[in-house]
Amino acid sequence: MLAGAFASTASAQFSLASPLKTWRANSGSYLAASYQYDDGTSENAIGLTSGGDMGWLSGFDTIVTANKPGIIEFTVGWSGATTTANNSLIGTTAKACIWKDANNDGNPSDGILLSGPNNVTVTNVDDDVFMTVTFPGPTVSGKFFLGMVITHAAGQFPASLDTATPSNNHTWFVGTNTAGGFNYASLGSNSIPPIEITATGLGTGVLLIRGEQGGTPTTPFCTAKAGLVCGTPAISASGTSSAAATSGFTVTASPARNNKSGILLYNTTLGASPVPFQGGTLCVEAMGLRRAGSTNSGAGCPGANCSGVFSVDMNAFASSNWNVPDCDGLPSGILPNNPAAFLLTPSTTVHVQWWGRDSVATGSYVSNGLTYVVGS
Repeated sequence: MLAGAFASTASAQFSLASPLKTWRANSGSYLAASYQYDDGTSENAIGLTSGGDMGWLSGFDTIVTANKPGIIEFTVGWSGATTTANNSLIGTTAKACIWKDANNDGNPSDGILLSGPNNVTVTNVDDDVFMTVTFPGPTVSGKFFLGMVITHAAGQFPASLDTATPSNNHTWFVGTNTAGGFNYASLGSNSIPPIEITATGLGTGVLLIRGEQGGTPTTPFCTAKAGLVCGTPAISASGTSSAAATSGFTVTASPARNNKSGILLYNTTLGASPVPFQGGTLCVEAMGLRRAGSTNSGAGCPGANCSGVFSVDMNAFASSNWNVPDCDGLPSGILPNNPAAFLLTPSTTVHVQWWGRDSVATGSYVSNGLTYVVGS
């Protein structure tokens, strides 16, 4: 039974798996710069007594590290703990999410969904084998929550629980007994609102949920052209540069007009000083300048608006895996210029800048510059 004020709203909603199966040896490991509470081994598991959609969340405080701008890896250990009932979860789809704690009070009831729901196929259960989910994570700040959501039946216990590590108000459960009825956008609106483990009456513990902070450090420089139709553009990047990956590091510039052509300029060197360029500034060295092919700002072919974004995945481009999108964001079938070999050389410093069309009156679209280092 739950204690205190929770008794009337969530009493007996959650159950521990009992008796337990024999747990296998831990195959997980501590991450180098990670968000992690568990010791790698689960001693129990939790599920909704009557089944339904259950979410289990771990709350963390952001590690402020300039070289680690976002969450890119999400690892989870799956449980079942009692019988073979959990085996039917294998092959089903779970959802990985990241929520921002709106008021930084450590309670996810007012959580703001930052990423997800991201589909995750369950590949194993009841073995403490960690499963890595990689997706472009948001830049986080303050308190945030990493969580998994899955539809399960009565008698299944999907959430791995490390009871050897005491909870400190960061292990939460939320759900609904209606399959498919989980509210990701407003956790507090679920029929079983977020409840901290010590308030469930099921003891203490932490979840086998981890996150690794990562991403490619980038440094903006130079000055963008002002006075454009949609305002002064800004260049940015998300994801992780990798010479081995075929996607996952996107360089963008916005705001921009829709359905306009643009080219990402890049080089390994900078000029001695910025050079005036079509009403703006050429931020990268002209000698040896390379182009990542012509792309489209998208946001729809007809009409005129300022929803356009110039974008190219530099991992995909470098590995010749990038197809230029058309004005509707669909593959155009046009292949870009041959990528420079140095884009596949780890530790290479690359300087980039967007150049494109704006209007007859304003001329060219010229962003500021950005520097990144090619990862391994």
